[in-house]
Amino acid sequence: MRNEQFAFPESELRNTHVTNPEGTMGRFKAPDRVYGAIAAGGKRRDYSNIRVPVLALFEYPSPTGGPEYQPKSEEERAAIEAFSRATAAYVDRWVKNVKSGVPGARFVDLPRAGHYVFLTREAEVLGELRRFVAGLR
Repeated sequence: MRNEQFAFPESELRNTHVTNPEGTMGRFKAPDRVYGAIAAGGKRRDYSNIRVPVLALFEYPSPTGGPEYQPKSEEERAAIEAFSRATAAYVDRWVKNVKSGVPGARFVDLPRAGHYVFLTREAEVLGELRRFVAGLR
């Protein structure tokens, strides 16, 4: 709740983390090399073959990392802002790539929604999905 602003489903935590002997959440189950392999396999996606309507729900990064955290130093503030700029550049490139491949794609920015928008902003996500489906021919 503190970090993500929502309660992560217990089943997801049990599937992704080791449970410590006293019942607390432990380390990730997947070895670090798995995350490295995922990152190493990253490549520019080609969206030009998508022939169906697209709805993209996402959070555009805050330039300061968000108001809920106050940096402890100017160095930390600068690091957060640099990370936010890099993330924004990544998101901008993704939006541009999708728009070039699927010109009619609909993008919905959900500020402060985090990675799990379907959990943090469930009502808004369902509303956007309903509007999107209602507009299909």
